[in-house]
Amino acid sequence: MIAARAALAVVFGMTFWAVAPLAIGWQTTTVMTGSMEPAIRTGDLVVSRPIDPAELRPGQVVLVRDPDRPGLLRLHRLYAVEGSELTTKGDANPEADSSPVLRSDVLGIGALRVPWIGIPIQQARDGDAVALAATVLGLVAVIALAIARPTTRDEDDPPTPRPASAAGEGSPDADPSRRRSRTAAFVAAFTIATVAAASPAHAASFSAHTQTSGSLQAAIPQAPSDLTCQNNFDGSVTIGWSYDAESPDSFDVLVDGRGSIATLGPDARSIQLRANTPFSFGRTSVVRVRTNLTPTWGATSSDARSVTTITILWVGVARCG
Repeated sequence: MIAARAALAVVFGMTFWAVAPLAIGWQTTTVMTGSMEPAIRTGDLVVSRPIDPAELRPGQVVLVRDPDRPGLLRLHRLYAVEGSELTTKGDANPEADSSPVLRSDVLGIGALRVPWIGIPIQQARDGDAVALAATVLGLVAVIALAIARPTTRDEDDPPTPRPASAAGEGSPDADPSRRRSRTAAFVAAFTIATVAAASPAHAASFSAHTQTSGSLQAAIPQAPSDLTCQNNFDGSVTIGWSYDAESPDSFDVLVDGRGSIATLGPDARSIQLRANTPFSFGRTSVVRVRTNLTPTWGATSSDARSVTTITILWVGVARCG
């Protein structure tokens, strides 16, 4: 039991260090591949701090916008610097990355590695149901052992009388069966939350509030453009866009191409997104906006913005990636 509580304290401690840096504007990323092994392993969470582009030096681990996959991020080591262009390379890769990145595409450098905390997310995205189930059950077992009360006593000890309630019956809080029921309920709730946290980013990751501005019209339709992402003081982000073509029927906000999280009116030009999952450790999602001229005819923005969420029991923040 002591070992289980110690393990649980370690888990919560790692979670704290994964979440706390967000308060000072740093960014967290869950590592989904082994390209940086052995220094950084799959399932680790890396906290990156902002850096002046002029201070970039080869050997630093940098978080950049991926030039080969718009809207996604790349966490590799800085291999070479040539003027405004940077070459990156994964420690485990035999060759440097073929596409250079600009200094302006650097979001930060690695400052802290939190091991293992993102393993459930990685297992879910890989579709490894067996490993995910084992991880979840292991966490549940640790929590159950940590919160369980010892029930054994020395045979020579006299039985401890149970305090009576006003009605003369045993206190419900002291009933072992009820304590076990509460423990089971807590464990079940944690299991559901853990599975939800480990699932890939989807529409339920955010809740939305909209803002509108005047509608402009032009001769031909087009997709939204010039997407922006702004961090708000309340832990939310605001995604904005431009649109100056024919007035649409609506706009859809898309996350990771999985579907719409919100449908907005024709005058909308921004949406406020909040973290809306029970648990999330550095989940990064890609947000795009689609114009709907009719229910079956529309155009999706080629531009995209990344949003990272970290939440614990539905309390957390969303930050622009």
